[in-house]
Amino acid sequence: MDPNIDVEITEDSLKDVTRQLEKEYQNGVPIGVIAAVMKDLGKPMAETLDEIYEIRMGGGLYEPQDDHLSAF
Repeated sequence: MDPNIDVEITEDSLKDVTRQLEKEYQNGVPIGVIAAVMKDLGKPMAETLDEIYEIRMGGGLYEPQDDHLSAF
């Protein structure tokens, strides 16, 4: 995980993790940071990327700028 992040992650769902990380980023959380946090929580990167795609297509996440995500 990025050592500069001051957010304590208390959830393990991708959408909840994204919401918690948004406190540290103004224009969405970099996908790489989300993937690193999810890896620390035990989820492989490939599964995280698949889940990001599924949640985005379902309308639960959006991309305020390239390669950054925010949760609805």
